[in-house]
Amino acid sequence: MLAGCSPAPLAPTQLESGEPTATSAAQGAGTPTVAQQPTIVPIPTCPSPTATNCIPTTPEGVSAGFDWSHGTCEGSGPGGLTASPMNPSEVAFILPLGTMVGGHVTPIDHQYYVPILFQSAPDTYEVYSAIDGFIVSVGVEHELVNPPDKITVVIEFSCTFWVWYNLLTSLTPDLAAQALPGPGKSSAVRIPVTAGQLIGYIGGRTLDFSVVNSEVTLAGFIVPEHYAAESWKIHIVDPFDYFDEPLRSQLLALDVRTAEPRGGRIDYDIDGRLIGNWFVEGTNGYAGLSFGQAQDGRPYSYTHLAIVPDAIDPTTYTISIGSLLPNESNQFGILGNAPNPAQVTVETGLVEYELVQMNWVDGSGQFWDRLTFATGLRRSDGSQVMGTVLMQLLDNRRLQVDVFMGKRASQVTGFTIEALVYER
Repeated sequence: MLAGCSPAPLAPTQLESGEPTATSAAQGAGTPTVAQQPTIVPIPTCPSPTATNCIPTTPEGVSAGFDWSHGTCEGSGPGGLTASPMNPSEVAFILPLGTMVGGHVTPIDHQYYVPILFQSAPDTYEVYSAIDGFIVSVGVEHELVNPPDKITVVIEFSCTFWVWYNLLTSLTPDLAAQALPGPGKSSAVRIPVTAGQLIGYIGGRTLDFSVVNSEVTLAGFIVPEHYAAESWKIHIVDPFDYFDEPLRSQLLALDVRTAEPRGGRIDYDIDGRLIGNWFVEGTNGYAGLSFGQAQDGRPYSYTHLAIVPDAIDPTTYTISIGSLLPNESNQFGILGNAPNPAQVTVETGLVEYELVQMNWVDGSGQFWDRLTFATGLRRSDGSQVMGTVLMQLLDNRRLQVDVFMGKRASQVTGFTIEALVYER
């Protein structure tokens, strides 16, 4: 299922003083150093339709996508969302699609409904079905660090339209008796629900919320096959587009993003340009080292890289570097916010980005604590350089990257044997 997390790692940090200055973009000369690749344990192809921890395929070898309804669905087409997943009066704010934090190296495929009191007890807030349909899947992720366990619920409207929830702390007693599996397991069920029906509770974390419409395929993933391990990703849509009025306007008032699309975006690839998602060459795209598992202490997203607009303030860019996981901060702003990744091509040659801490301020210029609602949010990054990254497009779909934490661009002379080659 979709990997969920609370945005708690976005803890408030001290806003640094000083205005950013422009970073350099050196033109490359000579042949880049051959990159030394990590030891990779790729995810295998599924030997059968019911196998797990593998990439599903058809007999022709093409990704079979997904069937959250396990063959029991009827009809097609989207449905209107007529109820809020949480009581709007209990929601502090909504974080859009495309946020990146920690192990979520590429833009996140769900929104976060952040409760009024973030540090609340489990089961503090009620969670409701947003649509008439059927609960078709319930999963439990065992949580040792931050109990209780995380519960995932998928609600089907049709064979092409699903609503997805994660991080619930419990289900209602009736639903738990019918559908709740043991820790680390999932259950295939078919339980009718109506819009506005109480399905469970959360507390001490956000509610993850996503809408999947398989009749829509995102254009900003130029190699959709890279997402076979999470095949719904290429069908993620803006939830706000499906809420009925006046509920849509009520929820939009809680959205901290003012740019269109209001619900956020996750697909930014432009063929032949630096902008977008990248994966270490030969690691099965999003599947990474070994999908859903750690290898030598590294998560699967160790092989991910993203250079994309900020989810809240898309006039600024974020560099998200999986190879710094699991022990480093790995999302950064760009000093000077240049050169524009959407304009970097093979002909540009070598570019140097100096990495800085990301900060947001509200419309009055006050530092945003990331726990309460604020209006007019924009990025106002720090000026202290935390490191430098070198990037060079080798061809339209291959990129060489080397990261130098703790160094300014003036201290970096070129690629080393630690450089990695990414693809898409």
